[in-house]
Amino acid sequence: MSTFTDLSQKEIVVVGHSFVRRLRGKFGTTPFHRSFALPSRTECVGTFGGRKMSTLHQVEQYARSLRQIYRQQRTSPFAVVLSIGGNDIDSRHFNESDYMRLLKRIIDTFNEAGVERVVVCNILPRKTPIKISSESYSQRRDLINNRLRLLARESIRRKTIYIYEFLSWITNKDLFCRDGIHFTHFGMSKYYFAIKAAILKTRGIGTNKRLGRAARR
Repeated sequence: MSTFTDLSQKEIVVVGHSFVRRLRGKFGTTPFHRSFALPSRTECVGTFGGRKMSTLHQVEQYARSLRQIYRQQRTSPFAVVLSIGGNDIDSRHFNESDYMRLLKRIIDTFNEAGVERVVVCNILPRKTPIKISSESYSQRRDLINNRLRLLARESIRRKTIYIYEFLSWITNKDLFCRDGIHFTHFGMSKYYFAIKAAILKTRGIGTNKRLGRAARR
């Protein structure tokens, strides 16, 4: 298990809930696959369900820990990829304004931690949500994904926030397990390459300028 100090030495950190944990378990057994076959130091970090704290609040804790390390050691990842949101909107207590307010605060905290690029993936679909109806989940997902697009447009001058939109294949219901939430073996392979594409999005906007930054300090 990587410590926050270890994470601060990475170039790219992918943060998410159970999908990212499963991704790490499936493809993270070798350095080659753990770095998505890219010449960068990449690490996947999964939050944990079943806690009183929401996924977003767990991600905020990660951001604060990285900020503390950055203030002490001046090391940080170049970019963070966030694949989150499904657990938070699949809740009877979901509030759109609170979600977006917290997400913006998290992005600001990552920036204060020395992270130069934050890529937010749009929220994944769920065939069978846990706590709300499929219709409600889809409505909330569309709402937040639209808000994410607006956030990216509002932040275009800052050049720190980018949105990665999963392609249409991700809505194929055949990719889901029986629980209607997680992906099958084939679905996880598709998800792996989608996250790789999100990482490439960060690299295409300047990551090469910062390769090995933490190691040089």
